[in-house]
Amino acid sequence: MLKRLIPASLLLIASVLGGMAQQTILPPPGSLTTPPAAPNPLIPATPPAVAPEAPQQQPPGTPPQTGDQVKPTEISGPTDVVLDARTALILKGQSSWDDGYDNLMEAFAKLRTEATRLKLVTTSRPQSAFMSTDDFGFKYEAMIMLGAAPGTSPALSKDFSIAQSPSGKALKFTHIGAYDDIDTTYEAITAYLDEKGLKARNIFIEEYMNDPKSSEDITLEMNIYVLIE
Repeated sequence: MLKRLIPASLLLIASVLGGMAQQTILPPPGSLTTPPAAPNPLIPATPPAVAPEAPQQQPPGTPPQTGDQVKPTEISGPTDVVLDARTALILKGQSSWDDGYDNLMEAFAKLRTEATRLKLVTTSRPQSAFMSTDDFGFKYEAMIMLGAAPGTSPALSKDFSIAQSPSGKALKFTHIGAYDDIDTTYEAITAYLDEKGLKARNIFIEEYMNDPKSSEDITLEMNIYVLIE
């Protein structure tokens, strides 16, 4: 489970990942449409061809066996974006790293239930803003954007609030793969910031574009927004 730290320059991630991020450099903006001459470090290298092993003899009547197909994590970006402040239903909480994914998914379910109870119109996908971290866990604000601010102050349940989402200049990265493998993406982000000498604000946002079954589900697609000073 990823342990993210959030100092002013996002060296939070590098300190947790033990400096491993220096080995990975993201391509400059625009490289996704115009491939660079050098190999893209975000695309896992194609392993050398290996001669297939001779099939093992199976006892009569044994069904054929196939090895598990492991899909590598896909990382793309960065894209320069500007995040607008939007009215959001927010649920604050904290979690250990081991339970982080499950707790975030539970928070999103609670947000949907609260929005339905209050008859609030929600838009876009759920997001989580990581506010602070340490070796044991993190504090977060789980968010669902609202189509419009409520005309009156609704009777919110405990720990819920309605406020503006974070805004400003940001770099957008995309992670496709298991949430358990997200370290790879944050290593690449940290390396890119170091390479370009960019200073990040003490916050980053994850936007979950689909609903994976678990933290091991390789179909997860997630946007990561790093707010830049």
